[in-house]
Amino acid sequence: MNKYGLQEDFKSFSPGSNTDAKLNNFSRLEPSLRLLQVPFNSNIVSDVMREKPGAVTKLMYQLFIALNRKEQQNLTSHAMEAMKSSQKMTLETANAEFYQNRLRQQFPRQVQVDMEELVKTFDKKRLDNLEKALKAQQAKEEQSYNVMQSLRQQKMQKSRKIMQEQRELLNKIGTSPKPRTRVFDQKVK
Repeated sequence: MNKYGLQEDFKSFSPGSNTDAKLNNFSRLEPSLRLLQVPFNSNIVSDVMREKPGAVTKLMYQLFIALNRKEQQNLTSHAMEAMKSSQKMTLETANAEFYQNRLRQQFPRQVQVDMEELVKTFDKKRLDNLEKALKAQQAKEEQSYNVMQSLRQQKMQKSRKIMQEQRELLNKIGTSPKPRTRVFDQKVK
């Protein structure tokens, strides 16, 4: 487009690949593409920015056709602008403003995109920390349960030992003569 004298401010284009740079660059291209009568609206820009397959190819083909038509007619950019009526220029100015407003609405600012990514990062870290805390809590509960089970087993073994000793004692007592109790020793009067 610079070769054909349609876009001389390529040095003013933003070199970045963030949303703001892309929107700035498309806003600079829009008047030249309208001058060439290349169909160009916010939907086409959206497709190109979102890297939809075939969107860039289609735009470049339409630009190629328009530049060839301009070259065949031997028109300069100033001649092309002069051929337009003032009423059509006013309509195109309004369309350009609408186009730029639509683009700004359709694509969030880079600051907003960066903030959303930052929030996602911290949410992920928060979930990771929450998961670690939950695992630590589960490990602590499992350890406490194991300690309680160990104490329970020890108490059960102690209880079994006491019961065994009692049985042995009862067996010893059971083999010896039974002691007489006082109630049975008294004679009935």
